[in-house]
This record gives sequence, structure tokens and C-alpha cells, in this order.
Amino acid sequence: MQKESIRKLMKRKLRKLIRNTDFLLFLKRPTNAAEAYEISELRMDKLKLQLRLNSLMLEEADGEERKKLEEERKRLQASLADELRNGIEILDTVIPTLKQAGLEERMQELLILRNLRENELLELSS
Repeated sequence: MQKESIRKLMKRKLRKLIRNTDFLLFLKRPTNAAEAYEISELRMDKLKLQLRLNSLMLEEADGEERKKLEEERKRLQASLADELRNGIEILDTVIPTLKQAGLEERMQELLILRNLRENELLELSS
């Protein structure tokens, strides 16, 4: 019984986080590459939250509902892969600019972040 209560609470919290992230995305309008990447990060976070919620729901589902949730999971994974590629593309645009501006330390941070995103994409693909 306690496990079921925890699941319900987790699902409710995840739904709230997803709604809040949607609201933040609605408010944001990028004016430069850094803001575009921030929006991309928010989209990635939202998709990860949706995947976590989907996992919780899949644990309880059966039959037709399970098939529907599995299809949704594939769609969410494809969207996350697209957003990861988009984030990598934005970073590829920003990194050379930082190098030209002499901001080597920030450039190194973004290179690490780019590598992390690439690894996430590889994990998602496998």
C-alpha cells in the first residue's frame, strides 16, 4: 500500500513539473544562441520527465494500455534524440565563437557538456 501511495505521489509531482516546464517554455523567446540552448535544455528536461512518468505508468499497465504507453515511449525517445541533436548543433555554433572571444574556460565547459549530450544520444540510440 505504501509503495502505491509513493507511486501516486511521484506521478502527481512529475505531472506538475511537466506543466511548470511547459509554462517556462511558453514564456521563453530566444534572442541568441545561449538562450536557444537554454530552451533546448528545458525541452530535454521535460522529455526526460515525461519518460520517467511513462515508465511509472508502464509498470502498472497491461494489454491495450501498455501498447499505447510503449508507443508513446518510442515517440518520446525519438523527440529526446531530436532535441539532443539540436542541443549539440547549438553548442557547435557557440563553441567556436567563445574560442574567438578568448573565453577558453567557458569553451571547455561547453565542450564537456557537448560530449555529455553526445553520450546521452548514443545511450538513447542503443
